[in-house]
Amino acid sequence: MIRNFRHVGVVVADLDAALDFYGRVLGLEIVRRSEEGVAYLETLLGIAGAKVTTVKMALADVDSGGQASPIIELLYFHHPISRRVQRRLDDRGPTHLAFTV
Repeated sequence: MIRNFRHVGVVVADLDAALDFYGRVLGLEIVRRSEEGVAYLETLLGIAGAKVTTVKMALADVDSGGQASPIIELLYFHHPISRRVQRRLDDRGPTHLAFTV
């Protein structure tokens, strides 16, 4: 049984712009920032030479009954450079994140 929502990962093309949007505009705060090494990612993702900066962000002031706030994990790929893919809302796969504002 699922007891809590852990996080959603979002690959971004511009980490600074994403941090500004999720931080300044939506009010999330950085929980952790890390540089993921090549060997770990090669094993996890199966992508040779992969290098990623990850930034986990969450709401700071949330009364969640003692549970952690859901986290958005921004992933910025230094290698390989992520591709821009044109998708329609009716394509299979994730389509959106919903927030109560």
